[in-house]
Amino acid sequence: MAGYTLEQKQAIVKQLSDAYREGEAEILRKLANGSLSEWSHGRYTQQLKEIRGVLAELDAVALRWAQLHIPGLYEAGARVVDSYLPVLRDFSFTRLHAEAVELLQANLTERLASATQVVGRQVADVYRQAGLEAIQQGLVQGETPREVSKRIVGDLRRRGIEAFVDKRGKVWNLRTYADMVAQTTAMEAELQGTVNRTLEAGMDLAKVSEHIEECDLCRPWEGRILSLTGATKGYPTLAEAKQAGLFHPRCLHALTPYAPEVQG
Repeated sequence: MAGYTLEQKQAIVKQLSDAYREGEAEILRKLANGSLSEWSHGRYTQQLKEIRGVLAELDAVALRWAQLHIPGLYEAGARVVDSYLPVLRDFSFTRLHAEAVELLQANLTERLASATQVVGRQVADVYRQAGLEAIQQGLVQGETPREVSKRIVGDLRRRGIEAFVDKRGKVWNLRTYADMVAQTTAMEAELQGTVNRTLEAGMDLAKVSEHIEECDLCRPWEGRILSLTGATKGYPTLAEAKQAGLFHPRCLHALTPYAPEVQG
């Protein structure tokens, strides 16, 4: 399998990103079409069921995307090593590689499932609180329940539906979080394929690629030689490079196997 071009990888990521963008838009449409402030247990139950159906379909989309694309991305990363070390036997999904792919797939689907669960709880909270807020704002500002409903949905549409809050306190809405997870997983799949194939070849060193428009996080690592496991003394490790910011989401850098006795 030939390596993916940047455009092909962006198209793969866009498939998943677009699905979550459309899913978020569908949830907002359902919230807008139903009057949040006209409280009815039957109506609330039906609307929430429909929204949970949208979220369940997004979980299914994530699983299909993982099954379809992660093996190919991983193999493309592994075959980078084969192009540098043609003495290797033809790549195949041995148990080690198959398990690595399964872990990558599980990581993506679990992260996105956690996000849809957060959205489900948030939407339920929106329904429960909308009626109370409508009464409170109506008493203070004279808004009608329908005006309050429209304002609440408008606020959600502007900021997006919250799906994840990272360690720095940054709030990711559903569409941006899915895009970030897809970008990160695509990169990780290729990178892990390269790393595992390099180790399979009995090598521990790899060289970081160089790019014209590198970011501040990656610039110090361009062209550097890394020890993949830390077993080769005198070289920074891949884990240290990642900790410092290399291979961040949307990072374009890659690794190639490095043999000091051959490449100097």
